[in-house]
Amino acid sequence: MKKEEIWSEIIKERDDYISTGKINNKCFCCKSEIKLSDGCVQYPDFDLEDGFLNNGYYIIKICANCSMNNHPYINYVVDFFKNFINKELIKERDDYRISIKNIHHNCICCDKEIPKLDGMIGDKDWEGMWGDGVVDKINANYGSCFDGDMYVIAICDKCIEIKKRTEVLKYVGNYMFPENYPGIIK
Repeated sequence: MKKEEIWSEIIKERDDYISTGKINNKCFCCKSEIKLSDGCVQYPDFDLEDGFLNNGYYIIKICANCSMNNHPYINYVVDFFKNFINKELIKERDDYRISIKNIHHNCICCDKEIPKLDGMIGDKDWEGMWGDGVVDKINANYGSCFDGDMYVIAICDKCIEIKKRTEVLKYVGNYMFPENYPGIIK
């Protein structure tokens, strides 16, 4: 196989993954089924900044046998990830950053704009990193006249401070360090 044919096969596997959601468990080189106990080398074996490679679109598996015997396709696979993917994903990341410049929610208390700073392609309306505030989804549970409804809510950092002091907001801990707040977050 030529390099271009191998590269297009990698892109085909990506397209199959996007349409089915299933990662191919066959060796890219010899096409043998890879069992969990067999072990394999997975490409890419490096992370591209911002986690854009972690979207799972490009996952190529090579069985231990092909890897140990240095199958000729391996060089093409490595070359693909070093060249084609880096350029494609860096462009995708840059396009995404441009697209989020105008995304924001307004604080429910003071109406201040809370801009989206960063996130991942495919984020829900409330997901990602937000500037000077919190944006999240809330659910109306049984008992509310809004049972089952979901809303995106935003509150700026300044209003969080004010509402904490006046005990309108109850602080229950920090999800990154739950061990510092025993019994509060489970």
